[in-house]
Amino acid sequence: TIYEMAFDAGASVIYAAASNQHDIPHSTQIGRAPGVGGVLKSTDNGANWVSVSTGLPGTPATSILRDGAGNMYVAVWGNNAANGGVFKSNNNGASWTAMNTGLGNGANFHAYQLKMDSGGNLFCLISGYTVVPWTAANAGGIWKYPNGGPSWTYLTANGDGAGVPFYYLQGFDIDSSGTTIYAASMKWGSPSQKGMYRSTNGGTNWTHMVTTFVGTANNIDGFCPSVNPANASDVYLGTENQGIWESLDAGTTWNRITGVPFRNTHRVFFDAATGDRYLTTFGSSVWKLSSASTPTPTPSSTPTSTSSSATNTPTASPSPT
Repeated sequence: TIYEMAFDAGASVIYAAASNQHDIPHSTQIGRAPGVGGVLKSTDNGANWVSVSTGLPGTPATSILRDGAGNMYVAVWGNNAANGGVFKSNNNGASWTAMNTGLGNGANFHAYQLKMDSGGNLFCLISGYTVVPWTAANAGGIWKYPNGGPSWTYLTANGDGAGVPFYYLQGFDIDSSGTTIYAASMKWGSPSQKGMYRSTNGGTNWTHMVTTFVGTANNIDGFCPSVNPANASDVYLGTENQGIWESLDAGTTWNRITGVPFRNTHRVFFDAATGDRYLTTFGSSVWKLSSASTPTPTPSSTPTSTSSSATNTPTASPSPT
């Protein structure tokens, strides 16, 4: 599985976070020993690939990004500080060094997703560690590494209030400043944390913005929010059980995106040149939402169906390996 790619602007170089462990971070993948993985590199636009994983622990690489200075960061899915967390390379992947000071809870180093704001601050999501029982000692959440370091700060120790952390997040996104953060949660039981949370002050305080969409029968199995880089109030929420939804007011009201006959949706990616948006799913390929189908926001908090529509965008089937 290729979990994420990073591109060297203006060149034909591509980096990929990869693993032989599929379906991370779905509930079938937490509470088990990590598989094998690392970083791959192509210097010819993907025609050929080599491993550039010296210094990595050999466990699944799940997220990768490259900053403006040419440094690269990779999230590694592990079950302790020795085989998981975040690693940095300043030599185009030739070698990697752990940067885990302050990161993780107990044995939970299921680092899954990285984001960087316009100030160079790095954010890392660590997903769930075990399904049940939920324990704060191994809770997941979101951490922040300020530009220049030297260590991570835990942003979600009180995410659900009264000292209750986020246990099992599956995805997050930030606005360009890193001030507004959205986090999708899958944690069930008591207390239920299903749905999506939002912080408007960089992770100091959190609000449980949505747990159930009106007109749907079950709580939302939140997978990942996606913030439109051209409009920070335009936010999508991919879910495992309720399809894809859009908010045009930063998460206050929600509208279902119609035309995707599939309930298990992941993320939305944005084409800055055309305004088109692409939706990835868990088993139903890639769908395209044109810029012309943006819905009108509703005046109340009741989500309503809109005229938004999506069309299936077939992708080439990968060759067996």
